[in-house]
Amino acid sequence: MKNRPSRCFSPCFNALKICFIASFLCKGALLFGGFYEESGNQGFYFFEDPKELEKSQKEKPKTPEEAADIMAQQREELYKLRCLAILSPSKENMIRYIEEQNKILSLSENFAKEWQYLLLDLPGLGDGFANPLAASGIEVRKKLEEANKKSALDLLGEKYFLLLFANGGDPYSEQAGKIAKQFASVTDWEIRTVSMNGLSLQDFPDFEKDKGLSQKYGVKNAPTFLIVNPETKEGFHVGVGALSVVDLIDNIYKQAKRHLLEEKE
Repeated sequence: MKNRPSRCFSPCFNALKICFIASFLCKGALLFGGFYEESGNQGFYFFEDPKELEKSQKEKPKTPEEAADIMAQQREELYKLRCLAILSPSKENMIRYIEEQNKILSLSENFAKEWQYLLLDLPGLGDGFANPLAASGIEVRKKLEEANKKSALDLLGEKYFLLLFANGGDPYSEQAGKIAKQFASVTDWEIRTVSMNGLSLQDFPDFEKDKGLSQKYGVKNAPTFLIVNPETKEGFHVGVGALSVVDLIDNIYKQAKRHLLEEKE
């Protein structure tokens, strides 16, 4: 019978193996730990790529000129990618174009968001008072505008009259004559008509023949509306064609504000 190792040595042998393996692992851990500590980084971290971080910081402009250059480069890059995607619509080219477009859209969305936040903090920068968005605010604004228009027209009616250049018998001129008559009934303004073809309108049988007035006021086609100051002979265009009374009033009000007619003596 061959001699076999006594079973009493088996536990000792296993223990020696375990100690050897543990010693090897500990040594490796110590070596790694020393390297890790020397680097100055201890613990678990998520590191951002230094190159990407540096790139993102460089892309943030510090002057309007730098910002304009970056925007121009982005637009040019997007245009090139779009051209490539159109002429060669491969999956890769389409993806590159869409990704670049999404970057720009993301910047726009962020700008819009920051704009809204800023207006909440500094409402004086916006026009929320002059142009409300809520239905109740819009209704109030409309009432104020109507009151301002009525006040302006009442004041201007004392210094100006409505002058209509028309062609008698022309359907558009005839309709413009009816509009002028309705305007007079609403505002009590004086209406005068100038016939460019020598014929009268149905609603205004009395008229003046065009003896150079159209040239004086730069009128080339009929019907054309102006408001005229009889003392200064100064005239302002307020509409052409068969427009509505509301449009006519709006145009007069716009010209009044534009030329400060209410303030003129």
